[in-house]
Amino acid sequence: MMRLGNCSEARSIAPPDVSKSRAEQCSTPGVWTFLVGRAAPRAPGIGNTCSPTETLSRDEQANRFACITLHPGARGATRPTSPLIKMRGFVARFQNVQNPGVEQCSALRYQWRRCCHAVAALVFVAFTWGAAAADFHAAPAIFDGVLKQFVKDARVDYAALKAQPGELNHYLEELAKIPPAEFERWPENERLACLINLYNATTLKLIVDNYPLKSIRNIGALPGAAWREFTVRFGGQLLTLGHLENKIIRVKYHEPRIHFALVCAAMSCPPLRSEVYTGARLNEQLDDQARQFFSQPEKNRFEAAKNTLYLSPIFKWYEEDFTKPAGSLAAYAKTFLPAAQRESLTEAAQVKVRFTDYDWALNGRKP
Repeated sequence: MMRLGNCSEARSIAPPDVSKSRAEQCSTPGVWTFLVGRAAPRAPGIGNTCSPTETLSRDEQANRFACITLHPGARGATRPTSPLIKMRGFVARFQNVQNPGVEQCSALRYQWRRCCHAVAALVFVAFTWGAAAADFHAAPAIFDGVLKQFVKDARVDYAALKAQPGELNHYLEELAKIPPAEFERWPENERLACLINLYNATTLKLIVDNYPLKSIRNIGALPGAAWREFTVRFGGQLLTLGHLENKIIRVKYHEPRIHFALVCAAMSCPPLRSEVYTGARLNEQLDDQARQFFSQPEKNRFEAAKNTLYLSPIFKWYEEDFTKPAGSLAAYAKTFLPAAQRESLTEAAQVKVRFTDYDWALNGRKP
């Protein structure tokens, strides 16, 4: 088992005092102390801080635990003479609690190896997540390149993407590394743009992984299986596309225009852009998506002679998202209809609403 005690400032690399409790040993400012040993009834798990109520006897400390102190490897700091592990600006020193004067003890070789692996893993995770947050703003360019290469006029060359999936996979791997706390500090538009891109990129990968196929609805044995598979890796969790859309994007952001940006790989879906969504341009991009979607008469149109508004089934499935801000589907649609149709739709409250057919055929580019 391993215990991590968080202390705040590195002052020395003196051997631990075995007459003190673990909480007392952790009181040295600046040192990260790892206590590693065999399984013991009172040995706590990884990630807890020292508790003043948890103590070990002198024999327990001598027989069960080795103490590892991790010091910041600052320039000019005195380096210890005992065996070291150097990792990204930190130095780890291993010492024998039973006899602090002995730098290596054959009885602790097993613990030594486990300590090396544990410390390396912890430091790797911490710095990987930190680097992911710092480098994320370069990641959208990866997906932007994928879209520009494989998407033309809203149609996807799935065969070519299946043959060259590296950049798409790389982008999704980068998103999976973003720490949740760091993500929550981003501006709202940046977060929403990221989640839209995540949804669309995951959908592309889902299709590629099952290609060739005629429709996304051919994936899985049951209807809607594609949206219930755990295909989304984000924030340290495995999610479904359905959860990402309905429990995160719709619930947290209350933005109806996302329905014109989330693409389900079907012909009747809104068009898939050949560029990535960005926080700086998100409002402009979503407006453009809405106008494009309403400009396709097979999906949405207003026939003045019949006083009837024909809308995509998307407006039926998510009706509340549109009526809550606008009052009615007709009032919402009027904002984005082509100019001539918009001018002829004078009495939104009197308009009849009908829904068009939905074509689930794959939005693939024909060879």
